[in-house]
Amino acid sequence: MHIRRTAIGGTAVLAAVTALGIGTAGPATAASASFATMTTMGSICLGGVNSYVWNHGAGGVLGGQIAFDLWTPTLGQPCTVAVSVNWRNLDSGANGAFTSVVTGNGSFESRSQQFELPTGPGRVSLSLTTDRPHIPVADTEISVP
Repeated sequence: MHIRRTAIGGTAVLAAVTALGIGTAGPATAASASFATMTTMGSICLGGVNSYVWNHGAGGVLGGQIAFDLWTPTLGQPCTVAVSVNWRNLDSGANGAFTSVVTGNGSFESRSQQFELPTGPGRVSLSLTTDRPHIPVADTEISVP
């Protein structure tokens, strides 16, 4: 009797896990993906790097945008940080990066920079880094048509 209850209980748990899709996470199938805000030192400030990418449609190209938001006063002086969006196509093995020096600002849209990543079609893993001390954020993954 005890073995039978355990088997039925285990089967129920397995069915629930399968139905919920737990453990089957894959690349984002949405049209865009974003990183968490990365806390980083700038040249004379502390701030947050924001970045996201989106599918351009066919052609294996991702579009993207980065910005650096100031969190501390700079007394009118610009604050900069070099930011890299690194990519690797998990299907083809191709890889590359976009790197740019961005200037801190008080509004995400005012000085954001757009870029393109020629990843080719497939599952693409992306990471975000800076040239200054920062708190790392999780990589993101997206499927490119």
